[in-house]
Formats: sequence, structure tokens, C-alpha cells
Amino acid sequence: MSLEMALQGATRRPEARGLNGMVATGHTLATLEGVRVLKEGGNAFDAAVAVTTSLAVVRPQMCGVGGDVFMLLYPASTGKVEALNGNGAAPGLADPSRLEGGVLPLTGVLPVTVPGAVDGWFSLHQRYGTMPLDRLFGPAIGYARDGFPMYPHLFNDVRERTAVLSQEPALAEIFLRNGQPLPVGGAVRQPALARTLHAISTGGRDAFYRGEIAEQIGQYFERAGGWLRADDLANHTSRWSDPLRITYRDVTVYEQPPSSQGFMLLTELNIVEQDDLAAFGHLTADSIHLMVEAKKLAFADRDRYLGDTDHTDVPMDWLLSKEHARTLRGQIDTSQTRSLVSSTVRGHDTTYFAIVDRDGNAVSGIQSLSHAFGGGAFAAEAGVIFNNRMTGFTIEPGHPNVLAGGKKPVHTLNTYLVTDRDGLLLVGGTPGGDGQVQTNLQVITGIVDHGLSPQQAIEAPRWISGEQRWVSAADTLRVEARMPEEVRAGLEWRGHQLRIIDSWDQWAGSAKVVRVDRATGSLQGGADSRRDAAAQGF
Repeated sequence: MSLEMALQGATRRPEARGLNGMVATGHTLATLEGVRVLKEGGNAFDAAVAVTTSLAVVRPQMCGVGGDVFMLLYPASTGKVEALNGNGAAPGLADPSRLEGGVLPLTGVLPVTVPGAVDGWFSLHQRYGTMPLDRLFGPAIGYARDGFPMYPHLFNDVRERTAVLSQEPALAEIFLRNGQPLPVGGAVRQPALARTLHAISTGGRDAFYRGEIAEQIGQYFERAGGWLRADDLANHTSRWSDPLRITYRDVTVYEQPPSSQGFMLLTELNIVEQDDLAAFGHLTADSIHLMVEAKKLAFADRDRYLGDTDHTDVPMDWLLSKEHARTLRGQIDTSQTRSLVSSTVRGHDTTYFAIVDRDGNAVSGIQSLSHAFGGGAFAAEAGVIFNNRMTGFTIEPGHPNVLAGGKKPVHTLNTYLVTDRDGLLLVGGTPGGDGQVQTNLQVITGIVDHGLSPQQAIEAPRWISGEQRWVSAADTLRVEARMPEEVRAGLEWRGHQLRIIDSWDQWAGSAKVVRVDRATGSLQGGADSRRDAAAQGF
């Protein structure tokens, strides 16, 4: 494929346009529910509740009641961006000295942190919601009770995690038939989850964090040898805070504060801002090399400094300073890659959504269980699949991110929002573990520096630095097969160890973007075809 063909021409998907609202999510049904709420007069924050709860049902391997949620909010009335972190801490009983072999397991009941998603949904609705909760939860309850069709991506995840699902007979009953995944098109029903969602919609957040459901959950973990207890649920609250922010060119980019690792996107942008990416050209060896090297330096900062700010000091002002970025840029050789190995924050199964309404309110949100179906822990009576987010900790003594009871792990989850002098410009993000800040960097620079539309920026050939799908620990640079050959040659000349992946590899992310088109007054929506994603405007 020539460079011109890679950068020009029609996209695989038509770009969504709307004058009154735009919703982009990781599943068509969730997108439809978000649009429904906007058409019925709800705002972007109401739509976010309908989207998040629907995703909790139709993307059960990626997110849910047992997971976490992060959101950036843009209320048009104030123009002030707010960060809502609905992520839970390690249970009070968590103790690294009790881990067998000193290793955090990926599966089972031990790696579960307190689920924060439900409180996040209610915190959002309490502050900005306008529609009754039964209308917003109703579609999700229906999809859980009556079912939704099994689709290829979920089928593949069930197949890959069959052994994990089989450890919990009640969980296997939902997704397996005679030890095999439910066929594509078959109805996936979760009646216990429907009852829990109904109880939450009528009884409020305390219906989950206190009372019968919380007791059921605590008893399940106690019986199974886990650390989570009802008291951990009762003590959980979401956190409202100011987002992180930097200027980049002539725009302002906002990101999630710790314990999200979203600051790394801002570090990357601070570094590459010092060069003329537009002059380098889009998808050239010069521009990709610079971004890859910036990514490595940002990850090194994470490994040294990032942790739960309630338990450790993170010098964020310095990390995001232009002075620090100049120092980092000085460490980059434009003709040679640098070997800089970083650790891994595990977890790559996530779903992102972006919403903008007719009044200019916006939500940039992401929620996750960490791995597909978390670690397989399942409280059958409540129908809740739990996260395995504790794998985001290290057990290295003295490290800012060392495991301790009551402490929040470093999260790969992050979202961005971009404004210019006229207000809201972009809302975007992607799932993909450690690849999130890499995909987001490519999409933002594609739009801001190279003038691409959201769909063009999303569909451009992508690179991801790291040895494995969700690992950033090696010098391997994975590039999609449609990356132009002359670009590959230029990267190899600089010493990058290339691994060619599929042209539309699902592990290269699933970006969604909503853009305010100043020239026409319309909204542009882009959704990645690498995974299940759908953007719809009206």
C-alpha cells in the first residue's frame, strides 16, 4: 500500500453527523439507548447513565456493576471540566504478605478491588441528571432480563476465557452450553443481574453498597477465601476532582488525575509539541519515531512516581511542566531508538464512550473489569461479575504503587477532552490497557496537527509499542500490516524491532471521538471498526 493510499480516500465507515447530539460507544445497543435519551429531552449526563448501565449488560466481559468507571464532564453552563473517579480501593483485609509465592493472581476472588461503577453512576446523576432513574436503567434491566444477541467479539472472549468461566457454574450457565460458548445470535440472559439493577434503580446506590446485596457479596467472598467484605462496600465513595490539563499547540487537553495513568498522554503531548509534527507529515517514520520515544519516557515517569495520591506524593505539577518536557525531549535521538523497559499495568478489557448533547454538555467516560470477565469471580445471587483490578498494584516494597488495604491501584483507564478558545472541541478515548495513551496520542495529533477528521484519525494505520497485547515492557513496535512499507523501513533503520500485526487488529484499540465542527455547527462522530463500536448522531 502506498503512503498516499494509507492517508487519503474514503474511510471504512461513514462519519456520523448530527445537529442535536452525538453518542459513540462500544456497542450498538448502548449507542441507541444514549441517542434515545437525548431525543427524549435528556442531557448528556442522563444519556451517560443509560449508556453505562446498558454497557454493563451488553459488554459483560468488559465492564459492569463489579467494575470501575472514570469520566470527564463538561457542563456547558460553566465551561469547567470536572473529573469523576469511580474507582475502588483494595479491601481492608488485603495483605501482600499473604499472597502465595508473593504473586498477585490474575483469577479468582483475591484480585478484586471494591467496585466503584455504581457509585460513579449515581454521583453523576445526583449532580447533573434530569431524568428519573427508572427510565435510564430500564433498557439495561430489559437487556439483562430478556437477553441480547451473542455477538462475535463476546463469543471470542467467552471462548478464550472458557476455563475461567467454568470455575463458577452459575457464570458458565449464562455464557456456555455443554462447555462451549453460546452461539452467535443466541440470547444472553442475566436474570440475577436484572434483579440487582432493578433494586439499584429503585433503592439508590445504597441498595448495592449496603443491605442485602452487599451482605450477599461479602458472604460470597468470605466463603471463597477472598478479601472483599460488606464493610468495604459501605465505606466506598467516588471522588470529584479537578482534571489534569496542559496546553498543546492552540488547544487545552484535559485528562484523568491519579490513580489513572492519564497524565502520560499529557507528557507525550508536551514532548512532541516541541517538534513540528505537521512538517514531519502524518504517518512518517520521523513522526512515529518521535511519538514512540516520547511514550517510553512517559511510561518511565509512571514507573517512578505514580500511585494513589492519598498514600503517596506524586509530583504532578513538575511531571506536566514544559520544563520537564524539554528535559525529556533532550533525551530523544531522532535517528536511533532508545531501549527503555517499563513495567506493566495489567488489564486491557475496557469500554469507552463519548457523548455530546444539543446544549454542548459532554461526557468522556470509560469503565472496565480489567481483564475479560475480570478474574471470573461471580456472586451468583446478585448476578455480579467482579473485576481483577488489584493486578494493577506492584508488590515491590516502598514503591508508590505497592499493594495495601484501602489503597487504590494505578489504573490504565483514562479519558481525554479538548477545548479551544471557543469552548468544547473534542471528546475521545479508547480501551486497550497500556495502549490507551498511545492510541489517544495518535488520534489527537492526527486531528490537531494533521487536520484529519475523527473517522480518518481513528482509521489511520496504527502502531503500539510493547511486546504483548497489553504489555509495554519491551522494545517491540507493533505496526498494522497496512502501514506503508517506506515507513516501516525508516523505523527499522532507526533500530525499532517491528512486529507486523493484522491490518485492523482489535488489540490496537477501539477509539471513539466526537468533534464540534465550528464551520458548520454540527457534531462529527467517529467509531473504530477494529472492535465493536458505533457512533450515531441526530
